[in-house]
Amino acid sequence: MKTFIMVFAIVLAQSPSQIRQAQTGVMTGQLLSPSGNPAAGVRVSAMSAPNPKDPTDGGVLVSLAETDSAGKFRLENIPPGDYYIHAGLLDAPNYYPGVDSIQAAKAVSIAAGAVVENLDFKVTRSPGVRVSGRVPKNLIPQPRMAVLQGTGDGGVFRVGGGVSVPGNRALVFGNSGTPLPVIIAAGASGIPGYIQPVTIDANGAFEFLRVKPGNYTLVLTPGNTQMRLTFDVKDKDIELNFLPASPGVKVSGVVEPPRGAPRPANQRLVLDGTSVWHQAETTVDASGRFELTNVPAGTYTARTFPGPQLSGPTITVGNQDITDLVLRSPLELDVVVTVQEARDGAAAARGVLPGAMTISAASSDGATYTAHIGQGALTVYVDDTGRNMVKLRLVEGEYRVSVNVTPVFSVRSLTYGSTDLLMETLKLDRSSALSKIYLTLVKEP
Repeated sequence: MKTFIMVFAIVLAQSPSQIRQAQTGVMTGQLLSPSGNPAAGVRVSAMSAPNPKDPTDGGVLVSLAETDSAGKFRLENIPPGDYYIHAGLLDAPNYYPGVDSIQAAKAVSIAAGAVVENLDFKVTRSPGVRVSGRVPKNLIPQPRMAVLQGTGDGGVFRVGGGVSVPGNRALVFGNSGTPLPVIIAAGASGIPGYIQPVTIDANGAFEFLRVKPGNYTLVLTPGNTQMRLTFDVKDKDIELNFLPASPGVKVSGVVEPPRGAPRPANQRLVLDGTSVWHQAETTVDASGRFELTNVPAGTYTARTFPGPQLSGPTITVGNQDITDLVLRSPLELDVVVTVQEARDGAAAARGVLPGAMTISAASSDGATYTAHIGQGALTVYVDDTGRNMVKLRLVEGEYRVSVNVTPVFSVRSLTYGSTDLLMETLKLDRSSALSKIYLTLVKEP
């Protein structure tokens, strides 16, 4: 009787987790890559095998682990039974003892409290590789998040925390939303699809795990710009190198503010690389002069802050210094819109202009600048008080101006000073005073 009481007391002293562990088993082993090296950071799972008496009973995931730096894994809390060991990607599976189909897989039996060791096997399909890198310190502003996009095949990709993301969806950010700093997009065209966010640490380092073979583009978005780096993933880890191939050259010149506008204090100029992973940034002095050193060869766009954004040509940097570069802020032209009734020419009643109506200015070099005058962008008043205006931002040059209206309206006149823009081109230079563009629309009966 005393012996029974003692055994019962020992059972009561055990925690529920200790009892559960005594009823379950453990599987351990090592996973090797196709080349025979330890496969680190790969997900390994134990999946219940079908019961011969009930073929529908099976496929339940009971334990999940990740291999360490030596490729070792440990699957715990496995109830007694038969199990398949799965490793790698869901759409490119590997099974113990080193096969790529569940039909060829070998089930492993485990008893209560047992530890089954040495379940070592080599995967035949790549379980995905590690893609890592470090964001350059010269990027303004420094991004904080990295996003991995795969091919948009409509599948489902499991990310941390068991979140399921449909393969045909992408992250969308509004103007006031969080920027999308880093993307890895499958294919050079960047098809949206699987999404796996990771965090960029304080040193600028990031890594993506279990990236399957294919062609990818790493897109960096500091602020409102993008820089791209295209690369291939095969069966080896990749450490992305962002260092320029050459020491670079000097780029200097002047930033001109809009006519009549004061120059913002403490203005900065940034060159964002569009063909290279590089960004150069410097101070604009009180006279508008700037100088950048060690700018690698490549194509760049310029932006300034604070103050109006630049609107200038793309800057191509070669192996020689660039001096006397002139970067101009755009000129803002007011477009005054009035609406008349077709039957008597009287001013139309106040109201919001419907439809997607626009005024566009096309330069001789193919650049087109557009302002919306419809679809709720403007409320027209019967009086010319300046409230019925839109802004058209242009750099100096010669333009052919056109208006796109809905069938409800037609264009009666389009003028700039004494220039009839329906017949002549618009010419802008800093030596002449700016005027307003007057657009008269007729509301058809």
